[in-house]
Amino acid sequence: MSYQFNSSLFPDSPGVYLMKDKKRQILYIGKAKSLRKRVTQYFTDAHVHHGANPDKIKTLVSAINDIEIISTLNEREALLLENELIKKHKPPFNVRMRDDKSFPYIMISTGEQYPRVEIIRGIDLYPRDNLFFGPYVDKKAVRKTLRIIRRVFPFCSCNRELPESTTRTCLYYHLGLCLGPCTHKEDDGFMEKYKKVISNVILFLQGNYREILENLQRDMETSSKNLDYERAAIIRDNITAMKKLFDPQAVFSIDYKDMDAIAMDDNGEEVAIIVLEIRDSRIIGKVPWIFNIENSIYSSSELLSSFMVEHYGPGRTKYPSRIILDRDPGNISILREIVMENSDGKVESITLADRSDEKVDHLIKMALKNAFFLLHKRKLNRDIASFDHIDALDELAAVLDLDTIPKVIEGYDISNLQGKHATGSKVCFKNGLPHKNEYRRYKIRSKKSPDDFAMMREVVERRFKRVKEGRDARPDLVVIDGGRGQLNAALHALHDLNVEGINIIGLAKKHEEIFTPDLEYPMNLPRESKALLLLRAVRDESHRFAVKYFRNLKSKEINEVDEILMSIDSIGEKRSLLLRQYFKTIKKIKNASIDELEIVVKSQKAAKAVYEYFHGNAQQ
Repeated sequence: MSYQFNSSLFPDSPGVYLMKDKKRQILYIGKAKSLRKRVTQYFTDAHVHHGANPDKIKTLVSAINDIEIISTLNEREALLLENELIKKHKPPFNVRMRDDKSFPYIMISTGEQYPRVEIIRGIDLYPRDNLFFGPYVDKKAVRKTLRIIRRVFPFCSCNRELPESTTRTCLYYHLGLCLGPCTHKEDDGFMEKYKKVISNVILFLQGNYREILENLQRDMETSSKNLDYERAAIIRDNITAMKKLFDPQAVFSIDYKDMDAIAMDDNGEEVAIIVLEIRDSRIIGKVPWIFNIENSIYSSSELLSSFMVEHYGPGRTKYPSRIILDRDPGNISILREIVMENSDGKVESITLADRSDEKVDHLIKMALKNAFFLLHKRKLNRDIASFDHIDALDELAAVLDLDTIPKVIEGYDISNLQGKHATGSKVCFKNGLPHKNEYRRYKIRSKKSPDDFAMMREVVERRFKRVKEGRDARPDLVVIDGGRGQLNAALHALHDLNVEGINIIGLAKKHEEIFTPDLEYPMNLPRESKALLLLRAVRDESHRFAVKYFRNLKSKEINEVDEILMSIDSIGEKRSLLLRQYFKTIKKIKNASIDELEIVVKSQKAAKAVYEYFHGNAQQ
């Protein structure tokens, strides 16, 4: 017998509802400002239920046998209760966070006498009194960061019992990368010294760079006053090392010193929420969270709201003073109240991102791009693992009427910003799988204006010149990211080189249309086609690789501009940032008058110094 809904059984007040099946298993947990109005939506106009998938709602409703309600005094209590109940029961129709074992964390075992620093996966497997930082996307990058940190702050990472009676020390101790707590059984002085090391590691992972440098400066001055010049010299070298480590990190904006920017994206199967962390005006990291929405009732506002309550719960090691969101969580005032209470007032504001602010818009776009590429990478890995590559190659050969199976496929793409930092990429798939040893990237030489066709022509020409000379092997198929225009540009390059017999197509993103040299109109394959899936994987991977190189070039230029400007008297980090943001390029700074420079740097002396650096004695 199906569930007979009666709206009069539900109060017109805040609370939480638990939808159950015939076996009394909880299917879905939700919250509402008005239980009556919210639950009624499921049985009257499910298709407009907060933007959720109507088919999934119908599936849920058909399985309901009972609805339990828990009334609360206000909407705030309903939000907190919903969050706790979902964590406890994990209902199948609620959005579930993916297993966090897929992302690495840094753990500091603060419950031990001598805390150790480790990279772990699956924080639920470890005591909760430890400190956890993460999750991080790239384990290699985390390892590299810890290697750099321990050169300055030599921490312990071994798994032996500490302190132990043996005096046998590990290799890290002899390399100066561990203080050797295993050799100090009961030593209050050493314990205090090691505690300082761990405190600085924590400050580093929290992004408190300025505080680290202040601590080191204070220790150096104390050692110098105590005539301990050897220790003062060591600390001085540590300060230099830290400054070298911090300097390459681009300052985002002097106006935003301590802030988290949050954006989310989905691909129909998963949602990625990216938290970009800004500390001391620098972007110190991105924290990824992945949620499974494949069989869930998914509302972006409700998911964001639940995420905020969980992520900024009580007991965090560090809270930002400001949080900006790329979308409305639906109850931002209540959310603000909860997070401020959880953080003991450390979080001062939670607002929607002001996209008219160029810096904020840039930050949100960056977070959205990271979310997109994370989802793309995960989907690509799943898709590649889930289908028979030989079948896909066979289908592709049949669809394109190729003489042989395309065992070697190359993908090409272009990335640029109004012609600046223009880059091209070549990726290679062998037997349907990425073959990264054959990936290549190209810095565009011929065009400084935005002309994707000319840029594509250059990249294909440079690549196939090597094929013509016999230095590279011919691929079985070339996939160009783009439509007819990009394909024709590549064909012109091959024609100019007199290279014939290359199987080549273009794959346009919007409608996944396949353009070929011989057909007047594009081909369209079914969305579930294995051949199309493989072509998309090649096309999307070439796009990802091109964008990655583009970002590297852009970041390198910013660092080079800063290096030039900060070598000028009276120009520090703040004024360098102001000049770079206003004039954009060194050429425009060089062409600016003293008056124009003074408007930006707010100092006639500094403006004159910049002008004289490029022109000699100042002449207006």
